[in-house]
Amino acid sequence: MFIHTFTHSPPRPDPTRYARRTKEKQKEKEEKEKEKEKEKEKEKEKEKEKEKEKEKEKEKEKEEGNQDF
Repeated sequence: MFIHTFTHSPPRPDPTRYARRTKEKQKEKEEKEKEKEKEKEKEKEKEKEKEKEKEKEKEKEKEEGNQDF
């Protein structure tokens, strides 16, 4: 005789566990996005500093040029 072992469907996953997992994943995604935004802001600040340095150098060159005359 053959005994059929799978009479019932497998149990479904716990909905609270699934909800918890999705919340954790969502939090991780938000944290990664925040980190990316912070990095972008840092890069923008560095670019601004470089521009300020270039402007200072240009002003120094103008002053040096004015001193020659």
